[in-house]
Amino acid sequence: MAAVAKEDIFTHAFLGDLDHLHEDIGGAPEAVQAIDPRRRCAPDHAGASCGRRRPSRGAARAFLAHLAGRCALLGGTRAVQTAVARESVTMLVMLLEQGASAASVGAGRWVLHPELAPILAGAGASVDRSGSWIGLVCTGNQGRKDDPRLCQALLRHGARVDDKRLTGQGNDGGRATALHYAAKAGFVKTIEVLLAHGADPNARDDNGFIPLDWVERAAPSVDRQAVRRLLRGPA
Repeated sequence: MAAVAKEDIFTHAFLGDLDHLHEDIGGAPEAVQAIDPRRRCAPDHAGASCGRRRPSRGAARAFLAHLAGRCALLGGTRAVQTAVARESVTMLVMLLEQGASAASVGAGRWVLHPELAPILAGAGASVDRSGSWIGLVCTGNQGRKDDPRLCQALLRHGARVDDKRLTGQGNDGGRATALHYAAKAGFVKTIEVLLAHGADPNARDDNGFIPLDWVERAAPSVDRQAVRRLLRGPA
């Protein structure tokens, strides 16, 4: 303090100073949603999305108790998504207990988490039908590898093999199935999972191409013959 440090609701949240925190909230309830210009987040999100330290569990409960009943937990969607991204089971449970919704979580690696997955599924979270999940597991973008476990988990939590994802622009515009993308990426094990769940090897993208056609777009490192054998099935 002698060095001109500032003590406010944000520092009280990080330090878990519950006495001062309750005074802060009681004197100015709107401060719960105030934005800290140093971190660009509100104090109720400070521990989940900003800085290196998290507020104490008591501080988190103080914020959540105050927010409960205000428009079904103001900012709850962002807080839930952050808790899931950080794999914070404790924070997720507290948010759900106070009425936050898990409906907007969408596709993600949470489907593989042994604790988060059943909690979220029980709270109504599922993979939506937008096809966004295909980008997580059926393309080689961002260095992704063949990940059949993730594919199986996504399918268990709402993904469908006939979902389609938007492709590129121009002549390659339109939508295509997970099997199209996996064929191009050369993800043999993922292709096996998709076929086992009923994916149609003759499904056409919006430009009329089937997954076999997409094999021709694969990188030189892809084992095209192995992909073709799977897509063509038994002779």
